[in-house]
Parts: sequence; structure tokens; C-alpha cells
Amino acid sequence: MVTARKRAELSQSVPIPISALNEEQLEIRNIVELTDIEKLAPNLSIQASSVNSSVLEIYLRGIGQANWAIPHDPKIGLYTDGVYAARPQGGLVDLYDLQRVEVLRGPQGTLFGKNTTAGLINIITNSPSQETEAKIRLGAGSDSHQLIEGMFNTPLTDSLLLDLLS
Repeated sequence: MVTARKRAELSQSVPIPISALNEEQLEIRNIVELTDIEKLAPNLSIQASSVNSSVLEIYLRGIGQANWAIPHDPKIGLYTDGVYAARPQGGLVDLYDLQRVEVLRGPQGTLFGKNTTAGLINIITNSPSQETEAKIRLGAGSDSHQLIEGMFNTPLTDSLLLDLLS
């Protein structure tokens, strides 16, 4: 299921070039940060800026914005749970406890408004649930790389849910 047209549909019935991965597929492909999303879609490049490592440079179908200091709106929209990230500063975030990630290629202005001329990346996180659950991800790599992430979800009352990520 995808929400490329702002409603749940099967990806095969959506008339939009879309690449979508669910939670299990993201874990299998070891997608842990935003730059890893480029593994899931053709013609997508995501990297940290050479000037400021916390700034995203996203290119989709060769269209993007190399100089983030120029006050122009980006051509690729970045959405997390339906909230638009207007600027690429601080956009390099870790991805954990996700429901799915969708990459929509081509103009998406009809449904998502301006700043989606080349397409968009739609990140959908898992919602808190009525079940108590916990998850941890550990990793290690070269150059003393360590990865420790955790998630804890529990209901506090019938109508108040707690979901912690670290």
C-alpha cells in the first residue's frame, strides 16, 4: 500500500512512477539514514553538501539544488508524515521505526503543491499503538562506526500512547 495520491492504494494501481519500500524491506536493505534512500529508486541521488555536512543535496532525474545558500525553493519535496521540510538544512536524519518510504518521480504539484517539480520523498513513520513493544538495532563497521537505536511503545491510558525513539 502507498499513499502517493493521499489515499491508501496498491502501488500497481497508481499512475505515478513510484518506488516504495515497507518496514521489512527497509530493514533488509539496511536503510538507516536518509542518504541510504537513494538505494531504492532509480535516478535518485542524496548526499551531504560538501560545504555543510548537515545539509541535504537531493537530485531526482538530474534535477536538484546544489547551492542550498541560494534562497530558492528546492525542486524535490521532502515530507515526513505529511509535513513538508521547506529547507534542506538539518535534513540528514536517521531513519528508524518507519512504516514505509515512497519516492515519487516527476511533477507532483497537483497533490503536494509547489516545490515538487522533480518529485518528492515521502517518509511515513509508524504510529504509536495500543500494544507494548520494544525494538533495538545494533551495528558496527569500519572506522569505529557504531550504531545503537531503540524504540519503545506503550499505552499510558486508553487514549494516551507513548512512543519513544532513541
